[in-house]
Amino acid sequence: MHKKTRSFVTLVAVLVLFSTLTGAALAAPVPRAKWTVMVYISGDNNLEDYVVKDLELELAPTGSSANVQVVALADRGPGYDTSRGDWQSTKLYHVTQGMLADSASAVADWGERDMGDKQTLIDFITWTKTNYPADHYALYFWGHGWNWHPGYVMQDDTNADTLDLDELKVALPSLGFIDVVGYDGCNMASL
Repeated sequence: MHKKTRSFVTLVAVLVLFSTLTGAALAAPVPRAKWTVMVYISGDNNLEDYVVKDLELELAPTGSSANVQVVALADRGPGYDTSRGDWQSTKLYHVTQGMLADSASAVADWGERDMGDKQTLIDFITWTKTNYPADHYALYFWGHGWNWHPGYVMQDDTNADTLDLDELKVALPSLGFIDVVGYDGCNMASL
């Protein structure tokens, strides 16, 4: 390579690096909401038919606002619902008013994730707290439940796994303070 060409390429590389660093330094911080609501939707099972419906008919009519950010991690599987492009991976949504639960509306596609693995939960909460900081956090588990009974809570058929209470007991303390933990799942309100 000619010396002038090498110098030009080096100069361009330095300018690109500088503009990238400057852009990152000048990026506006994510505004802090009063609440961030995190919804962990384990629909890779016979509840798949309700994943899209609940995102669109329960969460999206209100969506997020300056005071309340709503973020959902939704997993679907094969065999029960083919709506919105029949996506069957795990998608991350920043729920906005009127949003459709399709691939184009997703903030990210995490591929096939095991909703029965506590690491998926940890990744979701860590990502959400970093990207949607708030004064208060609510975490809702959406999926199958049977309170203390192992083998049914947050069932993921593709991975043949569940996220039982013993795993939650280990995972939740490492995630920082969460003001409200709730369940949209059967038999989860028992003592």
